[in-house]
Amino acid sequence: MIQTFTCDDFLPLSALTALKRRQHETISVVIPALNEESTVGPIVTAARTLMDATGLVDEVIVMDDSSDDATASVARRAGAKVVKAGGIEPCMQAHGKGLALWKSQYVAGGSIIVFVDADLLDFNDRFIVGLAGALLHRQELELVKAAYKRPFKNNGEMINESGGRITEILVRPLLSLFLPELAELRQPLAGEYAVRRLTLEKMHFYPGYGVEIGLLLEYYFTFGTDCIGQVDTGMRTHRNRRLSELSNMAFEIGRVFFDYLDQQGYCILRHPQNTITTSCTGDSGKAYRFKERKLPPKKMTESAQLHGT
Repeated sequence: MIQTFTCDDFLPLSALTALKRRQHETISVVIPALNEESTVGPIVTAARTLMDATGLVDEVIVMDDSSDDATASVARRAGAKVVKAGGIEPCMQAHGKGLALWKSQYVAGGSIIVFVDADLLDFNDRFIVGLAGALLHRQELELVKAAYKRPFKNNGEMINESGGRITEILVRPLLSLFLPELAELRQPLAGEYAVRRLTLEKMHFYPGYGVEIGLLLEYYFTFGTDCIGQVDTGMRTHRNRRLSELSNMAFEIGRVFFDYLDQQGYCILRHPQNTITTSCTGDSGKAYRFKERKLPPKKMTESAQLHGT
């Protein structure tokens, strides 16, 4: 059963920070970013405040995924350590958010890592406090996802939806069909989640948009639902993506989902999945090619390097 909490369950901050120190844990906040100059600053500032004022956070890292705007400079001014994802060894034939998160394991030093998306419009420290707090208070948990309401504007009217469009149209129906115990997660694709470093290093990553569903399934098939929790963080507002972008994201997520089901014997794919999807919105006939393969666990990569393979 997936345990559910609220951020208030882990307050006051002084007590949570004292618990962290007694357990000899350290916390890294990792923010993957690609051209997020307008939103990354306040997110870094909130994380730095937890670091400087309370000591709950030990480092704030922005993984810059080849931004061509002022993302890096804005993040540095706000107090983050900015790392160019492409400059970190080992080099891999991959790209995208998942690769940036995978490479963050080589630069983040915390025993607990809290991942936070860089495009949030109303960020405050409840995301970090709630996610880290659940791992500090519940030693049996390995992965804790943020749960929130996700409103968007339609013709000027704010629509209060519990999930994103891909979550409710694609992912939750798939989970309900094949893995109903995971359908309890309010935000299975949330980019805000916390993990323990030692187990993260044993996990595979998909380099693109499928990273979140891939990690969720990796944890589920490794540990079951007892290791997964969620924390109600209130409201999350971010910019809405175009339909063509959502289509490409859904295509990758669907591929990753059925890859895992095939590997675990839940359904057998008798033929390789297609790698190309065609969009008929906007640029009619525009093809999108997906050819990413999942990245090996960090532990496996380190072992291969040690033995010269």
